[in-house]
Amino acid sequence: LFYSIEKRKKLFEKIHDRVRLGEFNPRQIFDGKKGKQLYLIKIIIGSVLLFVASRFIVEQTNYFTEFFHIEVFLVSLLVLSVGTNLPELSIAFASIVKKNKDVAFGDYVGSAAANSFFFGILTLINGSFFLPIHRLSRTFVIFIAGLSLFFIFTRTKKFLSRLEGAILLLIYILFIAIEVSTR
Repeated sequence: LFYSIEKRKKLFEKIHDRVRLGEFNPRQIFDGKKGKQLYLIKIIIGSVLLFVASRFIVEQTNYFTEFFHIEVFLVSLLVLSVGTNLPELSIAFASIVKKNKDVAFGDYVGSAAANSFFFGILTLINGSFFLPIHRLSRTFVIFIAGLSLFFIFTRTKKFLSRLEGAILLLIYILFIAIEVSTR
């Protein structure tokens, strides 16, 4: 992804030009003159709060799955997966309001790529885990179908129509229905 952006947009050249023209100075972040230290502090505080909230969410998910005798995987699939996509949804709505759809699309694609990367990292750190083959095969088929359709839709006209979005939404609903019905 980074290579593709660099190849088309010459990202490093744009950064270099801005630094050379004095429009961007990385040291400004720490000089305090423009209140940029406050932004850095907010980022650090937000990261700490996110870490604390994530621990709380994991603990509460375990509690409620035991209390209601529901499978942890199902709660994670239905509730946590939507919750973790709330930042993408808020960015999507903000970009729609500001009529900048490229931001939303970049966020979707970047989030999907980052999720794959982090999944790989966490697997390396945590070690292997057990996936029942019946669950994996269904999930894999639906995942490949959705990804293939997404690729076809975006390659043919270079945009997603409402109908194509509805088809992708139906695939997600089908996935949820299959997962819920087989539990």
